Parts: sequence; C-alpha cells; structure tokens
Amino acid sequence: MKDIDAMLVACFSTHPLIPALRELFSCLVIGIMEASLYASRMLGGQFGIISTSYRSKLMQQDAVAGYGLSHFYVGSEATGLGVLELETKPRSEVLARMGYASKTLVEEKGADCVLLGCAGMTDMVRVCEKSCHGGNGWRW
Repeated sequence: MKDIDAMLVACFSTHPLIPALRELFSCLVIGIMEASLYASRMLGGQFGIISTSYRSKLMQQDAVAGYGLSHFYVGSEATGLGVLELETKPRSEVLARMGYASKTLVEEKGADCVLLGCAGMTDMVRVCEKSCHGGNGWRW
C-alpha cells in the first residue's frame, strides 16, 4: 500500500477507524468531520452543523469540544432524520428539513459557515443556500 498518499473516512464523526488507520499507515488519514471543521475556520468566523438525528447533534457537540473549537461553534440543528432516511423519505420532506435547519443556523444562531453533518447530505447544499437569502455571503 505504498502508493496511497492519503485516506479520507467518509463519516461525519470522530470515527474509531481514523486512529486505527493512523496507527497502521504512514499516510495522512482524516475524517470528513475533522476536515470540514478545519476548513470552516478558514472560511468564516462562526460555524454551525446540520445533523441528522438529535443523538448525532449531541455527538457533534462533544466532538467539536474535543477539537477545541467550541468558541467558534454556534451549535447543530437536527433534521430529525436517520442517515438512511435521507434517501428513503420523500425528497421534498428531506429538503424542507435541510432548508429549515440551515436557515435556523444562519438567521437565528449567527453561523456564517454551515457544515453538512453527513456524507449523505452532499447533494443538498443548493437547497440550504437558497434557504438563507440565496446563499449570498455564506460559506458551505
């Protein structure tokens, strides 16, 4: 496996696979949560996270604190959906929940950078932008 330059763990959490891979390989290993948290610090002043379930919201709060970034964190907004429900629920319902969560983070909590807290949300960025005044000035 000497041809591997880096590994990305596509789970928005402090997944236990990350330190296990770091132990086994000498290449860069990072998860999408850690990568997005660091990117948010380069893009804006205050970030918020759209989470799936309420339980995910609590785990994200702990993880943000563990990374030492609580000072820049306005909180998470849960969609009330499980990861699989992002694909199985009616699309209109999923997008409405995503839009509401992003609007709450920006307009009520003051986020200028919104993180999508699940790899399954990546195709939903446009609805989140439109929910917040068309996305003008916000970082996604």
